[in-house]
Amino acid sequence: MKDELWDECRKQVRERDQNRCRLIRVLSAQEAMLLMKNAKDQLNTIDPAHIFARSIAPHMKFDPDNVVCMNRYSHHMLEDCLHPITGESITKDEEHKWWKRIVGDKLFNELNEKRMNPSLYPEEE
Repeated sequence: MKDELWDECRKQVRERDQNRCRLIRVLSAQEAMLLMKNAKDQLNTIDPAHIFARSIAPHMKFDPDNVVCMNRYSHHMLEDCLHPITGESITKDEEHKWWKRIVGDKLFNELNEKRMNPSLYPEEE
């Protein structure tokens, strides 16, 4: 059942995001050039990336609102609390600022509320 839920979530996210990196859409030309230099061959691989990681919000892992398409390099960087362009260490607050930039303040804040209230999600089968 979980694989089916994840498959459906990924499908919805890829359709919604047109299988294109959401981060790249919000970058300046200069930031995009630096990302291309640093990401190299990982830029064209598009992953489903959780805004709130499964480890801290397992109840949100199949929520398409909590997942975006992102290039593999930036996905791994943000996942490890590193700058999604340069790979330098960032704080958790800076990571959240990146997510807000990518998905907008409103959605980020709604997801954060859901993260703190697992009762908003039905129990998994």
